[in-house]
Amino acid sequence: MNQIRTRADMPDIATTFGRNGWVVTNQQQMRKFIRNERRIELAFEDHRFFDIRRWVIGEQTQKTVYEHDVLKKPDGSFVYSIRVWERRVFQQKHNLLPIPQSEVNNNPNMQQNPGW
Repeated sequence: MNQIRTRADMPDIATTFGRNGWVVTNQQQMRKFIRNERRIELAFEDHRFFDIRRWVIGEQTQKTVYEHDVLKKPDGSFVYSIRVWERRVFQQKHNLLPIPQSEVNNNPNMQQNPGW
């Protein structure tokens, strides 16, 4: 992970842990750290949608969508405002995509994903 962070001109993991007060002492904390790294590193590469489903964390992460506004004042400073844009309901069935009905019809042994 330090190699990736070095490539992105970011501080190494030990520096980040010390500054943010993070300490990895178990598997759950390491997973949280890795998921956060993926969220940042792959922010605009369309990986997040599939990561959320693979890790089955949609019910925790997909509740609220925020709107971020950045306004520049005449004196050159910036004003940042964050507002709730949308509240969502993420159901367990959203972790799997529906199989197209035509495919289910073509194969009598195939069953639709639960909830769809």
